[in-house]
Amino acid sequence: KRASVAINFKFAVRQQEGWSKLSPAMQHSLDMIIDKISRILVGNPHHLDHWEDIAGYSKLVVKDLTVDRTRNPFTK
Repeated sequence: KRASVAINFKFAVRQQEGWSKLSPAMQHSLDMIIDKISRILVGNPHHLDHWEDIAGYSKLVVKDLTVDRTRNPFTK
């Protein structure tokens, strides 16, 4: 059941026009976040690891964006 939730969620996300504007790292992070969300919805929502992992995948994107901004201060 978790796999079908994740697959359907990922399919819906990839249909959005903004998906093509994301870097590969952003796309991968969203995939991993979706996997964690599906585990929360189908499994134990009180499992701390799921929430910590979501924050971690988000922080990886923030780190990449911060590095990009320091290289190019005109990046929004």
